[in-house]
Amino acid sequence: MSLQTVPVWKQSPFIRILIPLIHGILVSWYVHVDIRFAWGISIFPICVLILLNFNKTFTQFRYNWAKGILLNILIFGIGLLLLSCADDSGNKKSFNHVYEPGDIIIATLEEPLTEKSKTFKAEASIQLVIRSNSFIRVRTNILLYIEKDSTINSLAYGSRIIFLKSLQNIKNSGKPGTFDYFCSLHPRMQGQIVVTP
Repeated sequence: MSLQTVPVWKQSPFIRILIPLIHGILVSWYVHVDIRFAWGISIFPICVLILLNFNKTFTQFRYNWAKGILLNILIFGIGLLLLSCADDSGNKKSFNHVYEPGDIIIATLEEPLTEKSKTFKAEASIQLVIRSNSFIRVRTNILLYIEKDSTINSLAYGSRIIFLKSLQNIKNSGKPGTFDYFCSLHPRMQGQIVVTP
């Protein structure tokens, strides 16, 4: 009598959920999927699964493999949605699409200033961009570096700052194997700005 071995994916069902979820996140990261497509990929399997449940019991068991495929597509779609909802790059009202060099930026400090060797560093959220006489409402976070000066002591959490400075991309040190700031902060951070008082 031979012993039958149970496949690994049946012993640990979490792996069956994790694999399509990771694939969905990776596809969304590298392909930049439109959010409407991601919603479509997520809603389609739900609709088909509901329709399959209204069939006779015999048909449900006969097409049980189709339910498994649809559940994998659903989990893949959830992975797409996780990153697509957080990514603002496709949004026409996002800061990257609205901002032009020469615009005035109004930002609020979201954390206390952290002292570095030549600057103070803080995370700030941008609420408004002022262009000529119009106010454009945006919502994004940036890393703000403020050069040291005696007037900086009055800045604290919640302080509003108005400045006219170009947004720079977050850069790595360039050394292989070092921490990748852009990958860890994207899509939460849009860039960094160095401000002189």
